[in-house]
Amino acid sequence: MGNNLQFVDQIKQLAEDRYDKWLVDEFVAKVLGLLNGDRLLGTFTQISTDEGDELEAGFFTANKIVDVTLSKGKIYFYSYSIDLVNHVAIIDHGEKWVLSITGEKKFDYNVVKPGSTEGLKRYESELKAHLKSIF
Repeated sequence: MGNNLQFVDQIKQLAEDRYDKWLVDEFVAKVLGLLNGDRLLGTFTQISTDEGDELEAGFFTANKIVDVTLSKGKIYFYSYSIDLVNHVAIIDHGEKWVLSITGEKKFDYNVVKPGSTEGLKRYESELKAHLKSIF
């Protein structure tokens, strides 16, 4: 549970003074609901300006990858079963970097600008190590 609280604190710190408190509380509630008490194995949080001013939180557990985005006052989320993943890679698109996850479906995840890729690279490494350990 300690990792979960640290993750929530990271989200709140990133969102501080950017979004209404009630919206951040709703975002955190969605993250915790999707986490559903599972143990966090890797997390990633950022403010993305690619599609506007978006708050993004990504995490993975032993059995799923989840992405939650707050954009234009609405919360969007995607949950992807870890056993459907067969490839993970960071792709440099020049102006932005994308973590691309492919499997039964493909999705591009957590767009960041060059220079802010350290957290994304760490997340990619942790996710690859986890996938290697289960396959």
